[in-house]
Amino acid sequence: MDEDESCLHVIDIARYLSRSLRGQQRVPLDKMWELLEDHPIFPSEGFRNEVKQELTSCFGAKIEQVANDKTGKKETVISFSSGD
Repeated sequence: MDEDESCLHVIDIARYLSRSLRGQQRVPLDKMWELLEDHPIFPSEGFRNEVKQELTSCFGAKIEQVANDKTGKKETVISFSSGD
């Protein structure tokens, strides 16, 4: 059975996010998910754990918890390298 070329996969979502946020550091995960909410095709719900796994394993992103400078509350952020 041939794979449908028009079918999107989690890796495609991760690639889009990696390219959109290339070189940015400590991006709150909420901001990253907002990119998907605004995207006309990619779903913003249901695949978040898989997307994070692809971003870290395939695209070198780093996820960490930090204290928000303004509120002092912990938040999860993601950092992207400058290359692909």
